[in-house]
Amino acid sequence: MGNHISQDSSFTCTICMNLVSSTKRFINKGGTCKNHSYCTDCIEKHVQAKLEVYDNSKIKCPGLDCKNLLDPLACQSFLSSKVFVRWCDVLCEYNQH
Repeated sequence: MGNHISQDSSFTCTICMNLVSSTKRFINKGGTCKNHSYCTDCIEKHVQAKLEVYDNSKIKCPGLDCKNLLDPLACQSFLSSKVFVRWCDVLCEYNQH
């Protein structure tokens, strides 16, 4: 179980509906989430929005009714340093309480 970037052919992101290169494909692996795949740009926007709105370290997969969490380390390779550092800061704050 974990998250990874797939090396398959081009695909249509179910968030932005754009045809995206396989090098920008993110699949959240595990549980009921194994068929959810999105472009890395949409995942970054999803993480950033969740951090701004909820200030919560536990960020779920954007799949409808999906309860699987995203792993910050699995997302690190495509998140901007600003978003990744913010997520890490929130994780640290959350774990201190």
